[in-house]
Amino acid sequence: MPTVTIPANWNWEHWGNDTQGPGLTEAIQQAARDLAALQARGDTAMQAKLDLAIARQTALRTAVDALVGKYNLHIAAAGTHVAADVDNLVAATAATDPTTDILAIINDAYDMYVAHVAMDAGGAGVHPGGADAVNVVTATYPATTEAEAVALLNDIVAMYELHRANNGGAYHTNPDATNTIVEPAMTDWDDGITLANAYKNTTGFNAHVILTAGPVHGATDVAHVITAADCGVQVAALFVELNEFQTDYNAHVAHLGVHPTAGAPDATAVATTEATAVALLAALGTALNTHIASADDHLDADATTTPVALVPTEYEDAIAAAAQYRAAYDAHRILGPALHSRADAANTGAAVGAGGDVAALGAGGVVTIGLVNA
Repeated sequence: MPTVTIPANWNWEHWGNDTQGPGLTEAIQQAARDLAALQARGDTAMQAKLDLAIARQTALRTAVDALVGKYNLHIAAAGTHVAADVDNLVAATAATDPTTDILAIINDAYDMYVAHVAMDAGGAGVHPGGADAVNVVTATYPATTEAEAVALLNDIVAMYELHRANNGGAYHTNPDATNTIVEPAMTDWDDGITLANAYKNTTGFNAHVILTAGPVHGATDVAHVITAADCGVQVAALFVELNEFQTDYNAHVAHLGVHPTAGAPDATAVATTEATAVALLAALGTALNTHIASADDHLDADATTTPVALVPTEYEDAIAAAAQYRAAYDAHRILGPALHSRADAANTGAAVGAGGDVAALGAGGVVTIGLVNA
């Protein structure tokens, strides 16, 4: 506040007389001018600080808007997996043709039956009553397809049952009433496994031919037992492989360490027969193709892996379809580096502060601050 000095010899009776020194009016006016100057300096300093604060706030808002934009572009960058799936690999050994061992035992059964019934035409030979030329197998041999296997095995079993019972001649001293075949006839590969193994073992053909001299044979026939391995091992291996396919696929699509979003699991019944094996493998092929193409399960669709094209209909084509599925699954499973499937080279940190929504903050213009003169 300006100081107003009043002279000691001030004549209050003549306060308006210039000859007595400055008048009171002039002193008050000077004080007012000093106060106005002070106010102007305060307004200027305060306005400068306010302008600086607005400018800084605007720059911060602009930079944040730019960062949000860059981040949104970055997270949309294309790729496949967040990381390779090193956990859910298929460990089961790839199955081989599941019909090979079935055909092997059926064809061996034919060879041994023909050789056995032709043994010794009489006397102390295997067949005291002579060779059996009546109960002859006429189905196509060797069997190479399912239809041929069905016809051949059923024919062998039927002729064996007649032979052991001495139907058509007295081949044995007495009929063999012990080593009977009670299993149902073969209609497909699955029940063919049961019948072929039963025909060979337990109370089947092998138990019949080795009967020693006595009530049935004149001598034991150890030369003509069926030596082919029991069948069904390769079918069982195929079931193991396909069922693990499902287990590993479901674990893979649920793996959030690999996928940003979990995929849909496959709920098809496990493989226990030819029909269920075919259904499971076909369903898994479809599921894997859908998963590969999904940009929701991954950072982007997998454009690298060749989809599964083969759709199985029976055991004979299941192996090729299984091999193709395994190849596609393994190729897809290992895609993806440790973090992103590829580096984001487009969305760099340049141009931070360029643009952004700053309208709400104002343009940083002059703000007038007025003081009330009293």
